[in-house]
Amino acid sequence: MTDTEFRPLTGDPSTLRATADAFARVQAALTTTGDGLAPVRDVLTGQRSTAVTLALGHVDDLVARARTQAALLGAAGDALRDYAERLAERQTAAALAVLGREAALAAQERWDAEERAARVEAAWDPTRVGDPFTADRAVRARAQAEAARDDARRAEDAWRRARDAKQEDAASTTARIVPLHDSAAVRAWVGTGDDLAAFQASAAGLAAARLVDGVVDRSVHGAERDAAVAELARQIDRAGDDPAFWATFYDETPPADLYVLLGEEGSAVGVDGSVLDRTSPAGAVAAAVRSSFGAWTSTLPPEEQEALGARVVDDLGTQTIPVGWSSTATLLLAGAHVHPRVHAGAVRRIEAVRRDLAAHPDPLAPIPFERDTTHLTAAALEGMAASSEESLRYLDGDGDKVLAAARSALWFGTQPAGGWADGGDGVTALLRSAVLLGEAEPDHQRAAALVLSRATIDLPGGLLAHDGLLAARGLLPPDLSETAQRRLADAYAPYIDAFDRNVNAMDDFPAVGTWTALPDAHDAAFPGIAGRHLPYLEPQGLSDVLSATMAGEAGTARWQREMLEHHERTAAAVLAPGSDVRGRAETVSVVDAFLHAHGHAVSDAGVIAGSMHRAALEHAEDGNARYAAQVSTLMTALGLLVPTQGAAAAAAPVLTVTGDYLVSLDGRVQMAVDEAAADGHAEQVVLASRGQSLLLAALAEDGVDPTEAERLVTARLALDDGASRAAFTSAFKEAAGLADPTGTPDPDPTDQAGTP
Repeated sequence: MTDTEFRPLTGDPSTLRATADAFARVQAALTTTGDGLAPVRDVLTGQRSTAVTLALGHVDDLVARARTQAALLGAAGDALRDYAERLAERQTAAALAVLGREAALAAQERWDAEERAARVEAAWDPTRVGDPFTADRAVRARAQAEAARDDARRAEDAWRRARDAKQEDAASTTARIVPLHDSAAVRAWVGTGDDLAAFQASAAGLAAARLVDGVVDRSVHGAERDAAVAELARQIDRAGDDPAFWATFYDETPPADLYVLLGEEGSAVGVDGSVLDRTSPAGAVAAAVRSSFGAWTSTLPPEEQEALGARVVDDLGTQTIPVGWSSTATLLLAGAHVHPRVHAGAVRRIEAVRRDLAAHPDPLAPIPFERDTTHLTAAALEGMAASSEESLRYLDGDGDKVLAAARSALWFGTQPAGGWADGGDGVTALLRSAVLLGEAEPDHQRAAALVLSRATIDLPGGLLAHDGLLAARGLLPPDLSETAQRRLADAYAPYIDAFDRNVNAMDDFPAVGTWTALPDAHDAAFPGIAGRHLPYLEPQGLSDVLSATMAGEAGTARWQREMLEHHERTAAAVLAPGSDVRGRAETVSVVDAFLHAHGHAVSDAGVIAGSMHRAALEHAEDGNARYAAQVSTLMTALGLLVPTQGAAAAAAPVLTVTGDYLVSLDGRVQMAVDEAAADGHAEQVVLASRGQSLLLAALAEDGVDPTEAERLVTARLALDDGASRAAFTSAFKEAAGLADPTGTPDPDPTDQAGTP
């Protein structure tokens, strides 16, 4: 029924309620009928004959019809009852608006009359000796009349809002009831046991998807397109976060259409992903898509998630990507809660496209795609890294060694045209995620170690390739971002145990592979890591990677901390109470085992310190100033630590300390560090001092006379110990690029070599 302006809204809520109640009674009767047929079916089920089979089918049909009709009536009744309540509210609001308008118009009429009367009086008094307030009365009356007119306009606006809300409610109710007309679809839906409300929401989602077709149609412009966008915004607003609506909507709306809804050329969404104007219909649609897409992706089965990620890339095209689409595709993929498997599908498809383009006869063919999808690629890699399982499965080539090597070369051994838009954040997140899964779960340890071994070969010539002049001209990418440096360091830090093994390599050292320390080696060269799969890390590649992670002060401080903590863990593995070595109760065995472990830890430290030196050279810094700063930082970190020498060592909890380094910084040690700094091996002296403290404490705990313990330790582990210094210096020079690899003696007997 049509509503007349400023009259009570049409409609009868009581009739709607009565109809809904009638539907409810019939629904109850149909439900009772269906339930009453159940015993009949039970009786027939146990019998065998053609007539019984026909009767059984008839009963099943009656039960199905009863269920369907009951569901239809129940859904329709609920819709009518909801509409009746909202209609009553709108009618009340409209009625109040009508009364307010009438009162305002009456007041306006009174004040208009008052103004006219005042002006007539003033006109008949040419000498102005009459009522002195006559003119003021006219002015006041005019102001009151204007105020009354404003009140009338506000009441009219309130009436129109009530009318528009009523029309919206009617449309919403119609959207709930119209799908029920398709009795065959309803019967099929109900037959699956699904909620009829979900059927209605699904039908609404389908209707919204059909509206999208009009919105994205290039031939639709102007008012027609604006009307389609406005109606789409209304339907989406009514749907809210209904999962059934969005499931159907996204099933029917390809990514290419979503790119248009998110706003081509930044018309709806800014570069940071924020919606520019949520109050406009286009902005409301974009905001809804941004907030609902991720949640929907989590409801899909794995194969559909990967297919969706591939479709996100496919819908962009590979030759000519429409302006603005790549950025909106990135915003879609980078939205909240998008499942990592969707990102994995996108990464796999980007990989396939890049390989196809790389095989093109024209060497410039890959450039447009790589350039236009650089942000999308970074977002896909970042999102995929949220799942360690997906990251490792991908970089492990899904179990295919050849594919794993190809993927490592693609992502770590090359740079996309123009470099990484995020400074390498996404690709290093992928590596970090895969490697750390191997550290967390032993079943994945070897696969993760192989990933890192391959990456060490590929990174220097790809992700880490840098030339300052060319980068400044845009021909090569700049340095890694601080986040990328940190993530790369996170990937390598767990394997610090193997650094000296790789730098002190023999000529036939395998480029890619893993090795395993035998678990039954009580005096293993790498105590505490027995049984672990460790990667072969190509020496020059390892030094290049470590240097890249030390481009700034934060990276350098990080590796100094890692170096100290590694020495702590290595010593604790030998000296911990209850260890195999301490259990022998042989002082000489304890000292020998500790010196063996200490030597390897110092050599590992040499690799780190040498890489620091290389970083200083590569960044054209004053080497002496940088090294002095490193030593200062190292000593500052150790300056607050308590000494553990002599008899006092027995009372110090040296073997249970996790974050504090107990290094004696008396005058003798400070002088030794200063002298070592001049020769470039301050770290070795610091670790030697720390080693003395730990060993003294262990011997004191074992009951060795403090004087004898100090004599023994000083004799076997002097601060300027030649063997310790040689181990450090050799690794330092090779990692710093100041000497060629010297090789090592025969392989350590605790080693069990692995193969790629």
